[in-house]
Amino acid sequence: MERIKELRKEIKYNQYELADYLGVSQQAISKYENGVNEPDSESLYKMAKLFNVSIDYLLGKSDVKNPETSDYDKMAEQICELLLEKGIIKQGEEPTEEQRENVLKFLDKAIDLFRI
Repeated sequence: MERIKELRKEIKYNQYELADYLGVSQQAISKYENGVNEPDSESLYKMAKLFNVSIDYLLGKSDVKNPETSDYDKMAEQICELLLEKGIIKQGEEPTEEQRENVLKFLDKAIDLFRI
């Protein structure tokens, strides 16, 4: 599981720091990184949160680090741009509760339209 080592280094953790975070030994981290052992589900979950990646990415089943986050961020940015463009919200102002409810209703309808 080379990705654990890569991701650990990206956040500038050594094996001891990651081990402490997960509540395991440094030797366990070394075994994870060298493919000798696989982390348990709780450790996988904690690492996914820490590294901000999907468990599938950690396991090498996907090459997309965090599809939910990236898709959500793109969609949220596009929605905000559209709402600003249409004058529904104003830059720097918090939307009212009514505006929030209207946006959520609209999104629910849009999601229903695109369901297969």
